[in-house]
Amino acid sequence: EKSLRIGFFPLTNDGMFLQVWPTSKSRDISVPVEGEMIFIPYGKLLVVPASTIHGGGFRTSPLEEAGRNGNLRFHLYVATGRASLPLHQNNKYTEPHDKTKELSR
Repeated sequence: EKSLRIGFFPLTNDGMFLQVWPTSKSRDISVPVEGEMIFIPYGKLLVVPASTIHGGGFRTSPLEEAGRNGNLRFHLYVATGRASLPLHQNNKYTEPHDKTKELSR
């Protein structure tokens, strides 16, 4: 079976945090959607469907704390069953009618 997934794992003993949001095509738009924070300990790998809406730019330690590096992590694609990787970046970091912040052009 073809499957494209994304994986995340922390690069330091601090572990990492990732925020994920539910994805559903038939959602009641009157109900607010809230993300869920997931902690991934060092030495563990989280794998989710590639369509998962996620964000992970959070610090796990203060800047002034010597020897601690925050939320360093690795992000990868996992393709099985001859699934193909996207030809271009799918993320759109922008605001409506303002393409100046777009990272994927």
